[in-house]
Amino acid sequence: MQLVERHLIKRGHRYFNECDQLCWLSKNLYNSATYIYRQNFFLGVMTNAIEVYHQLKTGVDYKALPSKVAQGTLRLALRNWTSYYQAKKSYLKNPSLFKGEPKIPHYKGTRKKNREDGRFIVTYNHQAISKKLLKKQIANPSGTKIFLPTKVTEIEEIRIVPRTGCYVVEIIYSVGEATEKLPASRVASVDIGLNNLATLTYNIPRLKPCIYDGRAIKAANQYANKLNAFLRSQLNDNQFTSKRLEKLWAKRNQKVDYYLHTTSRAIINDLVKNNIGVLVIGWNEGFKDGINIGRVNNQSFVSIPHKKLIEQLQYKAKLAGIEVVLVNEAYTSKCSALDNEPIQKHKKYLGKRIKRGLFKAANDRTINADINGSLNIYRLYQQVAGNALAHLVEGVVVHPVRVKPYKVS
Repeated sequence: MQLVERHLIKRGHRYFNECDQLCWLSKNLYNSATYIYRQNFFLGVMTNAIEVYHQLKTGVDYKALPSKVAQGTLRLALRNWTSYYQAKKSYLKNPSLFKGEPKIPHYKGTRKKNREDGRFIVTYNHQAISKKLLKKQIANPSGTKIFLPTKVTEIEEIRIVPRTGCYVVEIIYSVGEATEKLPASRVASVDIGLNNLATLTYNIPRLKPCIYDGRAIKAANQYANKLNAFLRSQLNDNQFTSKRLEKLWAKRNQKVDYYLHTTSRAIINDLVKNNIGVLVIGWNEGFKDGINIGRVNNQSFVSIPHKKLIEQLQYKAKLAGIEVVLVNEAYTSKCSALDNEPIQKHKKYLGKRIKRGLFKAANDRTINADINGSLNIYRLYQQVAGNALAHLVEGVVVHPVRVKPYKVS
């Protein structure tokens, strides 16, 4: 499995100017390659990647970069166009799978160096990395003055990725997956939400459900949106961004990444501690599209990258020997888990959600609403796997443990 070690290069960092120059040169070469692809596309001619290489290899944009780095940029341009043709082919077969018709790749900014959008990824494969320094756990892309400490001694690739107001140097390396799997009879299920970012329940009676707090991400988003509105009101008519806006969103993104990583790590650690072998996650692809839960809630809910949290749980679980199963969570919040109500659409439901996140069952028993959803997600998995929940312990599910992983040292 491939993992990524990330190094943040902000403005004022000693490597910022060099990263900026490299990404600008990579953008120039990418645009040169894109020009050839686009012109042939408009003429109705398929472009051969070898032809693009031969047309550009003697040009100033290709020679401005080391040969292996320039070839990496051309490969990325080829990949973008290949993805377009594959998407177009799928779109013609089944347009309902897409939100709109795929568009051909565009240029990245202009040749004006002051344009912040005019940057592109720079890649160094394992042949373009100093082997001598790597043995000392120092990552040095060949031909650069960038020296970064790393925890690995074998690297597959280094990428310099432009971000809002900063650069991220990504060190890609491989690790082995867990050879021993944890017992599949011990199962946990997760309901993804807003204030309660993740609600975890188990099929082990003695284990208390856990609610992983999500209000810190919500607060970070609300602050960023509020300040963003103010800063945008101060821009001139011909301005699209500013350094303060870039700094604001860079910090917001870093906070969200931190919260998601600490939460996913805390969940996996909890599963390993309790010897849980299967993690069931409720998920609906595209469930945020057209959502209408109120203006304020819409803004908070849509801006939280739940998909990223799930991806982090998937790869961390794989390293720990835990199987991850995604199930369709439709109607899991409306149906009553305590009443074993079939999870489907009903004209009238046995229970209902009441104030302060409580769910009332048919005989007036109450349960945390997110735990009700999490238990229903487990019930969906149970239908497929036939793994029986021993019994629901009402005293436990009514009193879950709230965890704030970003405050735990």
